[in-house]
Amino acid sequence: MQKFKRIPIGLVQKGIEACRINASAYLDDARMILSKGRCEHAYVSVQLAIEEFGKAVILKERREEAFKKPGIWHVEVESKVFGGPRSHKYKAKKAWTLLDPKLKILHKRLPRLDRADTEASHSTRLECAFVNFYEESQLWWLGPVIDKPKLERLIENVENVLLKLNHL
Repeated sequence: MQKFKRIPIGLVQKGIEACRINASAYLDDARMILSKGRCEHAYVSVQLAIEEFGKAVILKERREEAFKKPGIWHVEVESKVFGGPRSHKYKAKKAWTLLDPKLKILHKRLPRLDRADTEASHSTRLECAFVNFYEESQLWWLGPVIDKPKLERLIENVENVLLKLNHL
């Protein structure tokens, strides 16, 4: 399998802009879903926006690296950035280098009620998207708790950083 995608430097900005537009659309979707009171489903869209933003950050970094090397007319971007089992964590990690880390906890654990804090991650996205059944407790689970005010602040943070993306 190909380890890198070679992208002409002249096309990188179009990719960054496409990621920005896609991330913004996911945030719009999240706001619409949130207006119906479904925080956990809204978070699914927010995490997808974070990952698209992370992809834009990676493209920008690779372009800056290429500019430092004379005679290079393309950017090499890891193929996993465009899909694959390890791409979600990688892209989100890049996004969080520019997002407010205080917003990463979407729900603080309440003793005896919650099993853990709800942290913004690709795993949480999956847990919020699907119903699960735990055989040992005989309980259906609709995913972790997401606090609406915290999610709203995260959406605002991602939107603000996306607006600055071209100036980073």
